[in-house]
Amino acid sequence: MEGQHFNDSDCETLPELGGWGSNATVNDLQYGDQLTPYQQRQLEEIASSYSSIFSDRPGTVSTEEHRIELTSSTPVRQRPYPVPYAMRQTLRDELRKIEDLKIIRKSSSPYSLPVVVVKKKDGSNRVCIDYRRLNKITTFDPQPMTPPFIYVLFDDLGGIWGNFF
Repeated sequence: MEGQHFNDSDCETLPELGGWGSNATVNDLQYGDQLTPYQQRQLEEIASSYSSIFSDRPGTVSTEEHRIELTSSTPVRQRPYPVPYAMRQTLRDELRKIEDLKIIRKSSSPYSLPVVVVKKKDGSNRVCIDYRRLNKITTFDPQPMTPPFIYVLFDDLGGIWGNFF
């Protein structure tokens, strides 16, 4: 797709950067109508005591380390795709924002993958990274990085959630 223009549907399979600007907090949580007032107050208390997790700012976790194994030691280098002039400021702003959030950092890595900026249906811009060439040389990892099934988590929480289900 190098040298071609992308549209929003092309970007659906690429990881999107950003989306951390809504400034949502625990006060923005909405509770279901099926809860009694008592259950809603309990849930509000729990949410307030763990308010730090209700944020649009991503955080870091240092309890686990994940390594990505590659089938080739040759670094993947791909020239940047051209970014339309009208979208360049969006790209600069988004890159600056995620660098300030410490999601990315300046690097001298021999790996280089292109960024894609496309106009979304709502008129805003979507910033994505095209990892397809890197994915081709990534060894499949059968261990999911996702947490255990939700019912296991509810089981671990025990009495707290017993009142809700």
